[in-house]
Amino acid sequence: MRKALLNLHCSQTSGIGLSLFRILFALVVFAEVCQIIYLEGLIFKNLPPFQVSETDPTFFLVAWLGVLVALAAGFHVKIAAICNYLLTLASLGTFTSFEYHLDYAIIGLSFLILFIPSYDPLSLDRFLYRKKRAKTPNSSFPLGYNLLLLFLGAGIVYFDSIFHKIASPMWMAGLGMWQPASLPFAAGLDLTPLLNQKWLMLSLGYLTLIFETVFLFLLPFRKTHAALVTIGFGLHVGIVLAFPIPCFGLGVAALYFLLIPDHWYLRLLKKTEFAERYCDIEGEVISQKHTRFPVNLKLGLTFVGVTLLLQFFCLFESPTGRKFIAEKFPEKAQQIHNFSTSVIGYSTPLLGIHPHGVFMDWHFSGYNHIVSVTHRSPDGVKTRLPLIDERGMPTGLNVGRFWVYYTFRVNAPNLNSQALAARLRDITIFWARKNSINLLDDTFEIMVKKVDSPSGWEKDFLRQQSKRPWQKAGELVWRNRQVSVTMKDIESL
Repeated sequence: MRKALLNLHCSQTSGIGLSLFRILFALVVFAEVCQIIYLEGLIFKNLPPFQVSETDPTFFLVAWLGVLVALAAGFHVKIAAICNYLLTLASLGTFTSFEYHLDYAIIGLSFLILFIPSYDPLSLDRFLYRKKRAKTPNSSFPLGYNLLLLFLGAGIVYFDSIFHKIASPMWMAGLGMWQPASLPFAAGLDLTPLLNQKWLMLSLGYLTLIFETVFLFLLPFRKTHAALVTIGFGLHVGIVLAFPIPCFGLGVAALYFLLIPDHWYLRLLKKTEFAERYCDIEGEVISQKHTRFPVNLKLGLTFVGVTLLLQFFCLFESPTGRKFIAEKFPEKAQQIHNFSTSVIGYSTPLLGIHPHGVFMDWHFSGYNHIVSVTHRSPDGVKTRLPLIDERGMPTGLNVGRFWVYYTFRVNAPNLNSQALAARLRDITIFWARKNSINLLDDTFEIMVKKVDSPSGWEKDFLRQQSKRPWQKAGELVWRNRQVSVTMKDIESL
């Protein structure tokens, strides 16, 4: 064990992968914060005349953008990392209706970045240090930092998700990629030409299962990194194209820059004046003999150990884990469940440790309706809100955390009419404020497109569902900023 741990330190890199990850991670979080600022009225319930927040988070969020600019630039990295983590806890760690899976990765990685060495090659700190002193403080960085970030940000996430997927008929049938991308309300783009290739969809579904299962075990071996990078990039760029959650796909894809071999970077960067003058990049750094373990790396490893322990409790919340506990410990099953739930309640907002059941059967089973909203002005002009287009696919602001909110909390497989009415009311207020509409005499028509849930692979399924007709299900009528709602039972339509 000691030898394996020392190898994490003895195997050195130029730090370029760390630099690129830091930059891309900061930019992804920057984009997320920009969306939060745009959605501030909805997220923080600052929606007069019904709900008025006592505090205005705008200054707080704009300050966070400044911190992320500093982190991306590599300016006072340690201070920026500390501030980013605290701001992450104060925001993403408190979200309920507007949280989504990327938040957990952001929280955990924001914490782990605290232990990453400063003065990486592409940082402004290194540039300024070199300009002042004509030398740089570090010429190499332990590979262990790269692997720790990947272990936390991708490895344990993949491994935990497998305990959900192996209990999923959809994933075990090889349809885990095809089915979500074939449902109009979940599809970011119409990829029908690809979806119609059954062999391709089944191959990608099973490849994802195999990749997520073996990733954690292959990560320590450098000879596997080229294959992991290729498949990992492909998987998460595919998510960017197929689903309306671009930051999720890009955020995880950024981790794979940590696995790209140094000589690829060095070959490119050596051609630039910046690298030659300020980065001190001479060639790929090979293993060196070290007996002392850096304190930061020790702390990072300790955190990963704690993460593993806490993630172990998350396994009890997977279908596979629940079944195992129920069979092996039937008398203590409820106690174990209560304890794991309690642990997760603390680990999620502080460290981003959470069960990883993403794109599972229960997200889509019974989801037989798509809800759209159209504004009708006093003079009869109709405007479809930028939520769902004519095909029933997400559009406009319906991306990222808003897509998760609208698709699974405003709507849901089993629709609650009262909850739907309340949340559509909030959305209409939000949209009206953005478009300077006073809601003195306005009507919002609630439109529904009934769709099917597939029982297996079908050719042209997405386009067939997109062609389904819309029908009127109700209205939100605003008169002098007072609202009345009439709506049919959508589940019975």
